[in-house]
Amino acid sequence: MRRISAGSPSSASLTFVPAALRFMLRKGFALVVAIAAVSAICTYVALASISIPTNAAYMQNFDSLGTFTTAALPADFKVDKLTTVRTVGTFAAAALNTTFSGGTNLSPSASNGIYNFGSTATPTDRAVGFLSSGTATASGNLYAQMVNNTGAGLSGLQISYNVEKYRNGINPAGFRIQLFYSTDGATWTSAGNGITGTNFLTSFAADSGTNAGFANAPGVTVAVTNQTLTPAVNIPAGGTFYLAWNYSVASGTTTTNAQALAIDDISIIGIPTVVVPTNPTGTIAASVNPVQAGTSTLLTVNVNPGTNPTSTGLGVTADLTPIGGVAAQTFFDDGTHGDAVAGDN
Repeated sequence: MRRISAGSPSSASLTFVPAALRFMLRKGFALVVAIAAVSAICTYVALASISIPTNAAYMQNFDSLGTFTTAALPADFKVDKLTTVRTVGTFAAAALNTTFSGGTNLSPSASNGIYNFGSTATPTDRAVGFLSSGTATASGNLYAQMVNNTGAGLSGLQISYNVEKYRNGINPAGFRIQLFYSTDGATWTSAGNGITGTNFLTSFAADSGTNAGFANAPGVTVAVTNQTLTPAVNIPAGGTFYLAWNYSVASGTTTTNAQALAIDDISIIGIPTVVVPTNPTGTIAASVNPVQAGTSTLLTVNVNPGTNPTSTGLGVTADLTPIGGVAAQTFFDDGTHGDAVAGDN
C-alpha cells in the first residue's frame, strides 16, 4: 500500500484527492509477456498440423488426393460413415482414407461409402464426399482438427467452402451437408442452420427422374462464403478445435435414392478475441478525516493494477496543494514514510 504522512494547515476532507491521482506504468513487463507467448506457441505447435491463422486464410482443396480410390486425406482430416442418420462420430475413431472414387456420370447403382470425387473439366480438382444407400452410410462425416497457435484467444472462425453434387437422387426428403464444431472431437454442436444467425446448412431438394450422375460433374456447386462460426466459448491459446461436415438425409430415416454430395475448397481464418485493457485504479484513505488545521494525517492509496496485460512497476503521485502539500507528491511502498508493508501496492 502506498503511504505518505502529510501535515495540513487547515481542515479538509480528502474525498477530492482520487481525481488528482496520476498513475505511472513502466513498460518492462512487455518483454516477459512476449517471451511467455513464444513459449506457448512452441509448446502447442506439434498438436495439429492445421494451425489456425489470423492473417491469410488456411486453404484446403483436396487436390492432393489424386485419382486414387483409396486416397490418403490431408493431415488432420479424417472421414467416417455411420449407420444412423444425421449423426456425427468421433475424430479419434475416424479413418484416414477414402474408399471409392467417382466423378463423371456416377452410376445409379454406385456403391455407398466415402468418395474421392473428381471434376469432369479438371480431373485433378478433387473433393471429399459421400453416397448413402438403404443399407449403409446413413451419415458421412468429414472431420478437421485444428489448433490455435496464435498465442491469444480466438472468438471464432470465418469459414468458406463449396458443397458439390455428383449424383441426383429422388429421395423425397433430399440430402444436406451440415457443419458442426467441437472442442474435444466427440461432443458436437451445430454451427448454425440459417434459422437464426449464420448458415452452415446446405440442403438439396429431391430430384425428379432418376438417380443419375452428371456428364459434366459436379452438376451443382453451392458456395458457403465467409460465414462466421462463433462457438459458445472462445478458442483459447493452444486450444484444439474440431469441425465436422455431416452428410445425411435432410429428414426422416429413409436413405435410399440418395444424392451424392462432397465438400471442397475449404477456407478458414481465425477471429481474434477483442481484449479490452483496463487502467490501474487507486482508493485513497486518510487516517484522520476531516483533518484539523495544524494536525497531521497519514494518506494511503490502495492500488489495483490494470489488466490485459497486468500492469507492473506501478507508482503513485498526488496533487496535495488543496491541503497545503506539493503538486506532485510521491507515495511510498517501501516500508518507510508510514508505509507498513513494502511492495504490497
